[in-house]
Amino acid sequence: MSDEQLLAELREALNTAEQVPDGFGAAGKAAFAWRTVDAELAALAQEASDADALAGVRAERAAVRALSFLASDISIELEVTPDALLGQLVPARAGTIEVQFQDGSRQTVTVDESGWFAIRPLPSAMFRLHLQTANDNVITEWVRL
Repeated sequence: MSDEQLLAELREALNTAEQVPDGFGAAGKAAFAWRTVDAELAALAQEASDADALAGVRAERAAVRALSFLASDISIELEVTPDALLGQLVPARAGTIEVQFQDGSRQTVTVDESGWFAIRPLPSAMFRLHLQTANDNVITEWVRL
């Protein structure tokens, strides 16, 4: 075997080793999605705005909206303000909430002992919340404000 043949075979072996097999990326993404399979889904139970509740009373629409997500042992109450989501866990407990966006980006906020948290800035894209406390692992439905 000549040096040129040997180099050509080595080059082909290296190129083959660098190629990702078909379906490998999709399988990796699917496996990553299973990391929250044990989380309970919190359904959007209520969405209200002050304007809806007081129709005919005010001349202009109110900007504040409220969202409630219910899981079996806890609810996540959200108030939508012009610049933030203000939240409360009921019953109150400490933990963390990860705001997950469909593009894969994430933001983590701390939930204090009274169950209060704030998400700033106000999410402009579709998102969901992943709540983790000492006793809870809850993911909300996807929502857009």
